[in-house]
Amino acid sequence: MANFHQVESMKRGELSINVIVVAAIALLVLVVLSVIFLGKLGIFSVKIKDCTTVGGTCDQGSECDDGYRQHPEAACYEDGRIDPGRKCCYQLEA
Repeated sequence: MANFHQVESMKRGELSINVIVVAAIALLVLVVLSVIFLGKLGIFSVKIKDCTTVGGTCDQGSECDDGYRQHPEAACYEDGRIDPGRKCCYQLEA
C-alpha cells in the first residue's frame, strides 16, 4: 500500500498501475460471473435434450402421428434455439 507521502506526491487524476490492474481484474470477474448466471455458457446451463439424440423426429402440428408420442424431455432446435412450432415425437414400442 502507498504511504502518506506517496499519496501526497501523486498528481491530481494520476492512477497507479496497481489500481488499474485491480480494476481490470475485478471487471473481468464481473463479466465472467454475469455470463455464468445468465446461462450463456453451455457448461453451466441445463440444456433440454435434442430430439434427434433421443431417437425422435420433429413434427409440426398439435399432436404426434398415430403410433407416436410426444417426448417429455426433448425439444426440437432451430439455429441453436428451441423451435416452439415443432415438437419431438418418438415411436411407441409394440
